[in-house]
Amino acid sequence: MAMLQDVSSFFIALAQDMSEMDMGDAMTNLRLQKMLYFAQGWMLTRHGVPLFQESIEAWKLGPVVPQCYEWYKGSGCYPLRAEMPPREAFTTDEYEVLLDTWTELSKYSTSQLINMTHEPGTPWDKVWNHSKQREIKTEDIKRFFSKMPLEDTKDKIREIPVVEPLYRMEGVPVFSFREVWEHE
Repeated sequence: MAMLQDVSSFFIALAQDMSEMDMGDAMTNLRLQKMLYFAQGWMLTRHGVPLFQESIEAWKLGPVVPQCYEWYKGSGCYPLRAEMPPREAFTTDEYEVLLDTWTELSKYSTSQLINMTHEPGTPWDKVWNHSKQREIKTEDIKRFFSKMPLEDTKDKIREIPVVEPLYRMEGVPVFSFREVWEHE
């Protein structure tokens, strides 16, 4: 099982790098909480085990990992910063879920992620609107996410056709444009 600090740092560092290249939103504490929730749900669904051990609670703006929230609450709505944890901090399964979660969620704004977690019937909705407890049960997260599987990036990569060059000119591969386009 991954350490919550490593999972958080993974998402923060990745967002930080992408934001610096103008290729995505910076990671705020609010956005991070949604990423953690989705990653936990998809890890439970794909591999049957939690990604991290800390509990997730239903708060006003959606699912929150209280311990992680406390670490970053001083940042307010400003971007978080972290170093990328070493690759060894994650098993292959954990790492793939993290990458696939990032690939899926990075296309959504923070407000879209909030809306996604607030839809009727979500684990957050069931606790926030229909229960006196705050903790969202792991079993409820797993059951919900089993209905919305995460696409495996490895499968997408396998679908990319391999195009061989027609010949090499001074070591540089030369392709026929028509041949390349016909593979689509």
